[in-house]
Amino acid sequence: MMKNMTSKCIWLSLLLSIAPANNLIEDETFAFFGLEMGHQTIITHIPHEDHKETLVGVRYGQQTLDWRTMLTVSMNSTMQNYEIEVDKILVDKLFGTSKLRPYLGISGGYLKDDALTADNDGLHVGVKGGFLIYGSDSVDIDLSYHYRKVTGSDALDTMQGIGLAVHYFF
Repeated sequence: MMKNMTSKCIWLSLLLSIAPANNLIEDETFAFFGLEMGHQTIITHIPHEDHKETLVGVRYGQQTLDWRTMLTVSMNSTMQNYEIEVDKILVDKLFGTSKLRPYLGISGGYLKDDALTADNDGLHVGVKGGFLIYGSDSVDIDLSYHYRKVTGSDALDTMQGIGLAVHYFF
């Protein structure tokens, strides 16, 4: 099942990254590649199995001035997360494009957590928010907070945490 789900996530992400938002034809798009590190708290339905995980990952995405879509694959020795994310960049219309840009977003994906003794995989949906900090025209830093609800798993309930990513635009 994981191989099939991974394939579906990759294809859906590629479709989303080609069309990151409405008005794609009118907006200039910027492709990027990134490295991510995140720390999250995993809440389970199993007593005494809540735990914390630090994941590292890679991302690929497309961004316009207002929208961003990306595929993120992150993992460590016991956990794998495949995620599609869509973010709306806020307040540029009020203040103009700045070096610090807040955003809100939604996400969905597949998670497998081998640290658990019970059913350890499921689909997740979530919300996120954060700030993009531009270091140059080709590099930004993404500081974020996310909350994800896991479905289809007897063990996993929610995940929440913080992330740090560096993106290179090409």
